[in-house]
Amino acid sequence: MPVFLVERYVAEQQTAGLAERLRRATRGSAVTWLASIVLPGEDACLCLFEAGSVAEVVAVNRHAEADLDRVVEALLVRS
Repeated sequence: MPVFLVERYVAEQQTAGLAERLRRATRGSAVTWLASIVLPGEDACLCLFEAGSVAEVVAVNRHAEADLDRVVEALLVRS
């Protein structure tokens, strides 16, 4: 399944509760939330999802009330 990277440019405080909201929003859906990385000095948060399309990722984030700036397909390389 394709992997997508979500970019959010928000203050670190705005990421509070994001994990729980994403868990709830993806429960029972075809989208899997893989991980998030918060970059406090950059006011950025990057999230990885497995999904069938960009539209599915956008819908899950809207359901989680999580603003996003960009969604792009990504290649996940693991060690």
